[in-house]
Amino acid sequence: MLIDPDHFRERMTPERRERFFASGRADIGWQVDLLRRHYGPFHPRTAIDFGCGVGRLTCPIADIATERVYGVDVASGMREEARRNVPAHVEIVAEIPDVQVDWINSLIVFQHIHPANGVPLLARLLQALAPGGALTLHVGAFKARGAMTMGGVGMDFVSWDGDGLRTLIETPPGSGMMMMYDYDLNQVMALLYTNGIERFTVQHLDHGGHHGACSLAGRRTAEAEGRSRLGGRCCAACLATLTCPAR
Repeated sequence: MLIDPDHFRERMTPERRERFFASGRADIGWQVDLLRRHYGPFHPRTAIDFGCGVGRLTCPIADIATERVYGVDVASGMREEARRNVPAHVEIVAEIPDVQVDWINSLIVFQHIHPANGVPLLARLLQALAPGGALTLHVGAFKARGAMTMGGVGMDFVSWDGDGLRTLIETPPGSGMMMMYDYDLNQVMALLYTNGIERFTVQHLDHGGHHGACSLAGRRTAEAEGRSRLGGRCCAACLATLTCPAR
């Protein structure tokens, strides 16, 4: 994925800044409309925006969840900039807070996290969703052939053994490039289920040939605990590692 150079700080103008944050309001508006159309009234007081960046989505989330919002981002530079953009009731942090919130949002974030790291993070994130809470989540699922080398990044030479492709030579990402990863939606759905999210709304998205970047929306039921003999949280951890200590 190529980052828009117009969004670099040195090229940012008041007009570009307004357009940038307006896109965030539109994205969150679409997600909230989806939640309300499929799951009824939606009036969260608290929220987590995972992968908040500079606060493009965090700000409109804070307009809806007016009690407390947590913006989570691993990059210190992003956190520093976000603190300048968000309202006073938003706390910008480096790690998922040990809280329970009414709404968890993560859009166009997990696609940039390798699944080996992203699946355990998702399992941890879901534990912060309070009973009756809502989730707006985006993950990548598959790619069109042309997207494998989009922007000059990807598989230059591969081998085919009849079952799958193996990369032989790969062009690493250059400056301003971010890798796009795909997730096993079966595993994602299983994680959601074990955390009490039994109703899904799946919206296909296409980011320049990166198809199946699906947006999933659901509500966590109050009966999530005790879903298995070990309880929902343990099952989420087991699914994240594909192992179970009780087996």
